[in-house]
Amino acid sequence: MRKKGAKRVVGPAGGRRRKIDPRLQQALSRAAADATIDAVIMFRGQGKGAVGTEKSGPEKAVEQLARTEPIEYNFFPNLGAVAVRTNSRALKKLLDLPDVTTATVNELSRESP
Repeated sequence: MRKKGAKRVVGPAGGRRRKIDPRLQQALSRAAADATIDAVIMFRGQGKGAVGTEKSGPEKAVEQLARTEPIEYNFFPNLGAVAVRTNSRALKKLLDLPDVTTATVNELSRESP
């Protein structure tokens, strides 16, 4: 079931579909390139018994991007998700990763003291 207001867009990987929360799209369009945005990104095919020592493709891709961009991230391998805090430029690069299925604004990060 699709979340009300969530838009389907064609992803970069062979026409696969992904959902980007309209609030996240709005935050990206309004933010300056260095403005900080908190988001949660879900990845295709991840989280199904993914409790092991070997890193997944998406995790490796995020770590590689974090070498050149200021990204704070926390992976949840059992969920196939990553919570990130980064600038809008780097977030757009993360959303272009081929296995992204869903992305939304991280509401909980704003509630933290």
